[in-house]
Amino acid sequence: MQRKKHKHKKKIQPGSAPGIYPVQENQKAEGDITLIKYNENCAGQQELDQIHQFKTLKEENFIHWLLIKGVDNSQFIKEISNEFGLHPLVLNDIMDLSIRPKINDFDDYLFISLEVPFYEQKTRELSEKQLSLVIGTDYLISFQEDKTNFFLPLFDRILKSKGHIRKMKTDFLVYAIIDLVVDHYTLIMQEFEEHIDSLEDIINTSDTRDILSELYNNRHSLTTLRRGILPLREIIRNLERGYTQFIGKNTFVFFHDVYDHSIYIIESIESFRDILATTHDIYLSLISNKMNEIMKVLTIFSSIFIPLTFIAGLYGMNFKFMPELEWHWGYPVLLCIMLVVSGIMLLYFKKKKWLGKDKKKQKTKVLTGSTPPQE
Repeated sequence: MQRKKHKHKKKIQPGSAPGIYPVQENQKAEGDITLIKYNENCAGQQELDQIHQFKTLKEENFIHWLLIKGVDNSQFIKEISNEFGLHPLVLNDIMDLSIRPKINDFDDYLFISLEVPFYEQKTRELSEKQLSLVIGTDYLISFQEDKTNFFLPLFDRILKSKGHIRKMKTDFLVYAIIDLVVDHYTLIMQEFEEHIDSLEDIINTSDTRDILSELYNNRHSLTTLRRGILPLREIIRNLERGYTQFIGKNTFVFFHDVYDHSIYIIESIESFRDILATTHDIYLSLISNKMNEIMKVLTIFSSIFIPLTFIAGLYGMNFKFMPELEWHWGYPVLLCIMLVVSGIMLLYFKKKKWLGKDKKKQKTKVLTGSTPPQE
């Protein structure tokens, strides 16, 4: 599993005023705006051309959800900010795609920034995209980093009146969105579990040249997920403890449930990190063992040829008075001596069990949470 790099970080200008984001000149204030308006009795969806149309479409006793797709048009985001009276720091956080997930409580609205993970099964790439929420008493504005159809399950629940979402207020819609984000983390954890289980088979094969990069990519992806879920857990805990007036007591129990799910995800990440660390150590041990086997074979061959080289070198000297050189049976006798010396050394190595592999030696396996067999 690889992490897809797509984030661009905002360049910091030393000494610049806080909350000031550069607005491009001569840029049309256009964007993708969808309005979903609902109450217990009815629901509707409508595309807007301009953000100013929202005031004419707003009605009492309705929950209004404005979906903004794309935050690259700074002039468009600034108009939305002016329309709802958002703080300059909020405008900065919406457009800065590298900020840490956070929550800020203002007098008229609540601001939440999240990281949503996405996993592409075909390319096995992991990416994270920013989602910003502005929550008022009867409205919610969501700012997506791109035009991904992330909220389709919620659209279906609202328009078809599935569940309790149409009977509840804006705070329940906030819960439903955060729960959807946590579900994405849970699905990725399931993919990770299956992938890590497959490493047991990969590491025991003879071809393990790519396992090291695979382990590195997995650990890097888990670090990315951990960096997103940890602050999200703190956000959920603040919401379930009455951090803001925009979250009613009736939804505390729902936030507590999704908080438990976030704890499970964090525990899974830590467990997978430990398993990958163990797998990495086992992989290095296997490589070391293979190297030791090769060195052992080379050492045995060298040990056998050392006395043979000595004998051949001794009688290869060009001294005049060496009686064996003129002996008729000298050459065959010398070959027999070499064979006998080699045989004696092989028998000695075999007695010391330095030759071959131990039949009782079991194949090393990576434990991925499986229980040992019961005796």
